[in-house]
Amino acid sequence: MSIYDRLQSCFEERLAAFPYMPTGSVAWENVKFTPPTPQTPWLRATFVPVASSRKALGEDGYSRIDGGFLIWIYYPLGQGSRESSVVADQLVTWFKSGTRLESGGEYVTVLTAERGQGSVENAWWCTPVRISWYSHTGKV
Repeated sequence: MSIYDRLQSCFEERLAAFPYMPTGSVAWENVKFTPPTPQTPWLRATFVPVASSRKALGEDGYSRIDGGFLIWIYYPLGQGSRESSVVADQLVTWFKSGTRLESGGEYVTVLTAERGQGSVENAWWCTPVRISWYSHTGKV
């Protein structure tokens, strides 16, 4: 498993434990997913590594990897934006700045978590949550 796979697992494990959405309601990357009934909200998650840069040279040197984790919240159209905004705010708190996640011996720290502007996507009201993060590692 690569460093990026382990970093992605950090976020996926945290999101899977998010208590404010029904179980099985997350569309993970490259995993077959059928949205639930038209009245059931769901999430879509995307892991986005952005850049890697060497911060210290030598045998004990390390690199910093920066990236994002994007979560889209889908609610049925015609019900207003309040419910999706509440879930978005809960996600921002769930991944608040300074949160440190671990998976497989790799650690990642959340820099920011913010709710974006909602919009219509197909038959859903979609509210994005953007999380920026960094990780220090000697493996890149």
